[in-house]
Amino acid sequence: MSERSNVKPNLWERLTRPHPGITDLQEVERARRLAALSLVLFAVGTPIILTGIFAPGSPSKAGIPSIVIALVSYLLSRTRWARIGSLILVFCLVALFIFYISVLPFGYKGEQLVPFILIPILLSTIILSARMTLVLVVGALLSLWIVAKRAAMFESNIFITEFVATTLISSLIVVLAFQRERDRSNLEVQTKDIDHYSRELEEDVRRITATAEVGQAITGTRDLETLLRQVTSLIIDRFDFYHAQIFLLDESRHFAVLRESTGEAGKKLLERKHQLAVGSQSVIGHVTAYGEPLVASDTDTDAVHRRNELLPNTRSEIALPLRIGGTIIGALDIQSENPNAFSGKDISVFQTMADQLAVAIQNARLFEQAQRDLQDIEYLNRQLTGLAWQDYLASRGKSAPVGYTTDPTGVRRLSTDELPQIEETTSGGTMSLPLSVRGKKIGRLSLKPKSGAAHPDEDTQVILEAVAERVALALDSTRLSEQAQQQAAREQMLSQISVNLQSSTNLDMILRTAAREASRAMGVSRGFATLAGSDDEPTRKADHGPELSS
Repeated sequence: MSERSNVKPNLWERLTRPHPGITDLQEVERARRLAALSLVLFAVGTPIILTGIFAPGSPSKAGIPSIVIALVSYLLSRTRWARIGSLILVFCLVALFIFYISVLPFGYKGEQLVPFILIPILLSTIILSARMTLVLVVGALLSLWIVAKRAAMFESNIFITEFVATTLISSLIVVLAFQRERDRSNLEVQTKDIDHYSRELEEDVRRITATAEVGQAITGTRDLETLLRQVTSLIIDRFDFYHAQIFLLDESRHFAVLRESTGEAGKKLLERKHQLAVGSQSVIGHVTAYGEPLVASDTDTDAVHRRNELLPNTRSEIALPLRIGGTIIGALDIQSENPNAFSGKDISVFQTMADQLAVAIQNARLFEQAQRDLQDIEYLNRQLTGLAWQDYLASRGKSAPVGYTTDPTGVRRLSTDELPQIEETTSGGTMSLPLSVRGKKIGRLSLKPKSGAAHPDEDTQVILEAVAERVALALDSTRLSEQAQQQAAREQMLSQISVNLQSSTNLDMILRTAAREASRAMGVSRGFATLAGSDDEPTRKADHGPELSS
């Protein structure tokens, strides 16, 4: 509740407050003024009349009807019929005045009382419209003219003067009443225009704020499904629309496939795998085909709109293309329960939003593709690393150690045959840390605490994990170094063989050199180099063995 509603009205406000059934602001003000005037007339006139009512020859008795008129008008001002009370107050006072002039002069000449008819005329400008004031003036002056003619008041110069002056003043009052009413009408029109512009400005600010929020969601999300869900939800929440959905073209670019839709209807549409053909007789089909925004102002009469039984309350719809450069990738569709809910200004606002969304969708797709490529690269790295370690371990031979263990007696190396026994021994209470390189496990570091010793705390575990990581990197670095050395030795050997072969000009010497160098390179005791005849039988052979080696 506002602070103003907590303020209790004072006595005067309670006495002049109009009836709640009067809603028009101008009528409310007139009812309030009627209550104030009639209450003042009644409050001031009653004591005067009561003090002189018993005096002999006092004219106060003649004022009793005016007090009654004021009281009746006040009572009516507190009801729905305040306008009737206003008419009663001024017209009855004029009638009472005309009656007193014609019947009860009270010892005064009637022509001297003519200017007093201006009192109800002035009151009418406060509580009646300008037209009713004009009617009152015409009626009062005409009645006064008739009464004066019958009473032969025209023979008096005083009456003529008073009547002319009263007519001029009344005419001026009417003119001022019309002028004030026109000014008030202009002011009301200006006030309505200001209110209209103010509401438009507030709506623009609200939409700009909502658009900024949607823009933040668009630029701050990389996951495509999350992006689409957040955008449609924000459009519904911030703009207060009936339904929102996003279509994306399939790979063939023949269909616009629904990717996100709000509400229960949206869930059912997604379950159906709802899609519309590009270029079909629908809002989405038109937009995805031509790449231009389309508004269905009234779905009951619009020929392009295609009614959906799951969205029966749709009365207007706007669809905007999602474009990347000149390529259409989908459409943003927004629906409202009100006809003519989208204006030209909305098209520009939502198209800007759709353009941002299209860029975000493209970025999300590129990010997802990059993530998939990265996963593929990581998978290949793991596979290559695993194969490289398999080849490396196979090249070392079965006699080479596969690890080392330490205990109070010292450090000794482990062979392949001892691994099952070591695993069984260290299975209980052992802290095992993987030795991984590029996501591929190449070994492990196992630590078994002493009997009764506490399990390593979190800081110690972090340190041990760092040690395991560095051990794995050192092992892989050493493997690469050894393989590089082996590769260098092979390249040197091949280079030497090439030199020896190129230096020979005799066929027998080339075969002999090939047999000798190949057997040395392979580390075997004997090698052969032969030439085959037409029947694949060797016609010439060079043999390299211990007895022939130089």
